[in-house]
Amino acid sequence: RRGLSDGWRRNLHRRETSTSICGPTRPADLHLHLGRAAFRTSTSCTSCRPACAPHTSRTAARSKRCGARAAIQKRYPTTTVGVDRLVVVVEFSNFTFEVQPVFENDAGSFDYPDTYSDSWKTTKPRDEISAISDEDATTGGNLRRLCKLTRAWRNKHGVVMGGLLVDTLAYNFLTSTTEHRSGASETYGEMMRDFLLYLADQVDHDFYLALGSRQRVRVKKHFQKKAASGAELCTEAVNAAGQKNEYKK
Repeated sequence: RRGLSDGWRRNLHRRETSTSICGPTRPADLHLHLGRAAFRTSTSCTSCRPACAPHTSRTAARSKRCGARAAIQKRYPTTTVGVDRLVVVVEFSNFTFEVQPVFENDAGSFDYPDTYSDSWKTTKPRDEISAISDEDATTGGNLRRLCKLTRAWRNKHGVVMGGLLVDTLAYNFLTSTTEHRSGASETYGEMMRDFLLYLADQVDHDFYLALGSRQRVRVKKHFQKKAASGAELCTEAVNAAGQKNEYKK
């Protein structure tokens, strides 16, 4: 699957990374993004991006994350810093950051090292950011609200769905209907119910095409049965509106 881990895609939906580009006449720089701080460290790569061919060796991919880890460890010497597949994990006392080292390409996409396939892969978060922002404006903010409601349902009921899959399905749902085009709070229950019914009616997919970037988003586990159960709970809650027990549904 092409793309970042779900946690990093969510972060990239909230903020864009540095706009510095490694051109054909300058050595490759590794950009590390930690919250609002940005760190840059020279890498051992002697080629340039985007003029050079993508790195494919295991050593090249791992060296970028090791360079990222070293730069962060130098900045935060008393903090636990480790590498976990795609990201450098920075564990502070009360929260954890996952830092993704990337190279930016001329077209605005990003290359990142994937240790599972021992190769470099490409992701297009800006296309996804643009798509979700445009549709959110069209729906009066309902797209982002639906994404948040769906994450709450997913977390409560143990549904195996990555964040980008949630965003993609919510986007597909709202662009397929003429309803739920305003941000009226009294209709959130109906919107969530209708979306869960939409999920329950989905045929089995191995993957969906992500909003904006059209990159593959893998379906890790079927979600239709839990969506149908969730729709029943939503229907009960909607029908209880105005009753004494409405907040217990």
